[in-house]
Amino acid sequence: MTTIAFDVMGNDNGVKPAVVASLRFIKKNPDYKVILVGDKKQIDEVLKETHERIEILDIPIVADPKRGAMIVRDKTTSMYKAIELVKKGEAQVVLSAGSSAGYIAYATLSLKRLEGVSRPAFMPVFPTNQPGKRFIMMDVGATLEVDGNLLYQWAKIGKVFSEHVMGVKNPKVSIVNVGAEKGKGLPFHNDAYNLMEEDKNINFQGFVEARELLSYATDVAVVDGYAGNMILKSMEGTGLTIGRTLKKEIKKNPIRILGALFARGALKNLKSTLDFRTVGAAWVIGVDGIVIKSHGSSDEKAFAGAFGQIQEAINNDAMNKIREAIKK
Repeated sequence: MTTIAFDVMGNDNGVKPAVVASLRFIKKNPDYKVILVGDKKQIDEVLKETHERIEILDIPIVADPKRGAMIVRDKTTSMYKAIELVKKGEAQVVLSAGSSAGYIAYATLSLKRLEGVSRPAFMPVFPTNQPGKRFIMMDVGATLEVDGNLLYQWAKIGKVFSEHVMGVKNPKVSIVNVGAEKGKGLPFHNDAYNLMEEDKNINFQGFVEARELLSYATDVAVVDGYAGNMILKSMEGTGLTIGRTLKKEIKKNPIRILGALFARGALKNLKSTLDFRTVGAAWVIGVDGIVIKSHGSSDEKAFAGAFGQIQEAINNDAMNKIREAIKK
């Protein structure tokens, strides 16, 4: 039985999406249990039924995002209590949509960093326009200021994750930059380039531009958290805009509606590629545990995507494989 500690506080949409998604998940997956950590009164208003594999830990205090990393001093929040369940071995995974800075700080303090990683990163798994092909990108907002060595550390752990968890043989590793030519970008881009180029254990592909990512230009994309977060938000915004525009334009006349019916399969595939709720969440990669971070405005579909990532991690024995590969 795998137990997920789910901090349900701090989501812009309240506790309902988290509670509903959890209930649906455990009904379909008998090998999982979910501990909902949050305000029991709010949770009960949504849950309205008991389930043997859903437990409620009544911790109503929200991790205040305004306090950033300083939140680590407060050990009364639902986020802290959820992470502590993993530390104590009472859960194998922690999931939250709360404060990003607080989550990184709590996870690093409680679970410690993996060997060889000086700072953790947010690492989502992205779809591409190539069927069945995905890529990972780190960082998308955990660490805004980086140096070349940190990008190199992330590249090594990203390679391990892609190879041992996602099953990619000899994964391609690239640095996201403003151009593909060697020498482009800021000093840390080129420092990282030199480190990766010299490491024969990395299938280094050089620089890649952001516009190439969804075309499956690489398996592992490393980028500073500032630029990575803007790339992520731009992708999310583009997907939403295309989806809404298509829907509006199709509804303008009957011929377009008829055409859309014939193109239903293609439109469905387009939606699955552009709807980043299917990504669901990002790993907090670099800490010694399965720590998953959902978007601060997650809905039921986004949390379903997060649960999907958790299943992939558990099914592939992710953390043990990562620990073993790093030691080699």
